[in-house]
Amino acid sequence: GGAVSNLVPFSYDPGPDVFFTNLTRFGTRAFTNDLYPRFNINLATNAAALVTVSNLLADARVPAADDTAWNILNYLDPGRLPVVAAGAPPAYRTGASIKDVPLINKVALMDSNSTWNYSVAVELWYPFVPNNSPANAKVWVGVYTNGAPNADLAPVLADYSYEVTLPSMQYGGSNEFFVARMPGAIAFQHYDGTDWVPDPIGTYNHQVWIWPRVYINNTCVDEALVSGETVQAWIQTGCYQFDDPRANHSLAHAIFTNAPTPALGTNNANCSIPSLPLMHTDAPMHSAGELRNIYAPDLPGGRIDFTTALGGACRDRFTVLASNAPVHGLFQANTPYTNIWQAILSDVTIGWSNQIYPTECFSKIGTTFDPTSQVTMASAAANALRDTSGRGWVRFEELFPILGASLLGNVMTTNRVDGMDAQAVCGDILAGIADRVSFRQNSFLIIVCGQRLSPMGRVLADQRAACIIVRDAYTGRWVVDHMVWLTD
Repeated sequence: GGAVSNLVPFSYDPGPDVFFTNLTRFGTRAFTNDLYPRFNINLATNAAALVTVSNLLADARVPAADDTAWNILNYLDPGRLPVVAAGAPPAYRTGASIKDVPLINKVALMDSNSTWNYSVAVELWYPFVPNNSPANAKVWVGVYTNGAPNADLAPVLADYSYEVTLPSMQYGGSNEFFVARMPGAIAFQHYDGTDWVPDPIGTYNHQVWIWPRVYINNTCVDEALVSGETVQAWIQTGCYQFDDPRANHSLAHAIFTNAPTPALGTNNANCSIPSLPLMHTDAPMHSAGELRNIYAPDLPGGRIDFTTALGGACRDRFTVLASNAPVHGLFQANTPYTNIWQAILSDVTIGWSNQIYPTECFSKIGTTFDPTSQVTMASAAANALRDTSGRGWVRFEELFPILGASLLGNVMTTNRVDGMDAQAVCGDILAGIADRVSFRQNSFLIIVCGQRLSPMGRVLADQRAACIIVRDAYTGRWVVDHMVWLTD
């Protein structure tokens, strides 16, 4: 009930960004842990740094940490071609190193009017923003009927193979999808001793092998229906639809339907990607919050979710800032004051934009939510922290699930932003505050000097001590937790 310390609304921390471990060398009962620098995620373009990135991701319990680390590198890399380690399998066969290129979404084998005349169609989907699809892109579809091709070798032509130049594609418009259809048709027959007799697929060992690939110039950037060295064989008409086209390297992520033309040119009904579109800037991150845009293959939706402890643990280990004071310093993460959270949230960016939708889905909280809703959201964040025990949280791993749950309930009852689901809005909010708050202001090192002065004001002797001051983020009260006399 007393005065609030000005260290809460004006917490200034010029030191390097850090995270906490559970060691005991820090010398304070409040935390009993060490401070370690976070890793600058933008250094991941250095292949040598990928080991560090992968280890930190694994330490945060991210599955497929190596693949995720490679996806971080390719998120930062400005080119449109996936980069992989020397001697490693190509990216499109591993689910690693995803780039913003048109992706194979469906592959269909159709029987025209049930006449046993078969044709192939491959649907491409471009689910990324903010860019358009790259120029000089094409889809090549190998169609084989006499035997399975060796997928370990470079593709070879066959009688029914075809190639289509891709138009410029952009998420959200009429050219978000493109269907590359095979010219002509496939007809099977067998010789009965006197004449050639038409046959349906699946009889007399009649099969079709379909090998679709997407190229930028002469470099393959996506591939489907290949497992190891084997191309999937078809013995009936139907369609393979992928839950997530980023994972089309594996049939484990596909659903096969007997429907010959399952809404080609539209999104899959079974598509499991949350928070569409997919963000891919091909540029360094402006904030560690962009980690939520990285493709993490074995996580739900292929995303790092900041509303979970795992997402917070990733934020604990990475930064993009050389110091913790980008403009005016950072706020104490445990602050329970509504006006402080309102200031933190006021200009957080939510949503996305591209040329087709430049403003409809991209805005600041302060312009999207009405003033009452803004206060309600800020109050929800503050209230979530008032029940914390001790002197508050010291890790995003603990903080983000609390804030995420509180904000999620609030957003669901307050507003849905231009078609974005509440989970996506909360993810954007937590990503936006990732580099605006810090835990280090809970502790200060203060050097105290005591001097003995003569009547003339001269210093006869002095003694110094190093004091660790621990501040309660809720009340603003502080205590000398640890003191060491300096004798050297």
